[in-house]
Amino acid sequence: KDVAKERLKLVLVHDRANCSPEFLERVKEDLLRAIKEYMDIDEEMLDIKNYTEELALANGFAEAIMDSIESGILTSDLEGNIVTVNRVVADMFGYAPDEMKRMKTWDLLEDWDRIKVVVVRDQNFSDEDLFVNSRKNKLQLNVSAYPHFDDKQNLMNIILVFKEVKRVRKLANKIMGHHAIYTFDKI
Repeated sequence: KDVAKERLKLVLVHDRANCSPEFLERVKEDLLRAIKEYMDIDEEMLDIKNYTEELALANGFAEAIMDSIESGILTSDLEGNIVTVNRVVADMFGYAPDEMKRMKTWDLLEDWDRIKVVVVRDQNFSDEDLFVNSRKNKLQLNVSAYPHFDDKQNLMNIILVFKEVKRVRKLANKIMGHHAIYTFDKI
């Protein structure tokens, strides 16, 4: 911008000085080239700003979708860093979402190493009842884990799904058509 200003000053000075038309033409071409260069940069910055706004909007939608799921969902990278959490898992464990993102997965889930090995090797870890460390105590939750790949099929993250054991058993009984009815007479 400063170069363009200096060149413009030079053109304005021409009114008071004797400069050849060829010199003025070169200055004019340089000035136009400098202005065009800054216009291209401004257009690129506008594209970046639009892309950033679209990305923020998409992230907002993704978070809203995750928060609408009734199961607890936590995403961890392969080093055990918690990347994303939904409100359900934060409530289950008794932490704020931002607080959980500063924790390691193994702080919450003692079986993290075993889960990681199974997901890396077999690509699936399904419906195991495990004990997890919440803020106040140990909880027994039903845990599943799934791989999350990048566009080159490299394993990036592990998605952990947590369900309350009571809810899972109730659903299984409902599907199987089993109803346990107990009365004091039958006991």
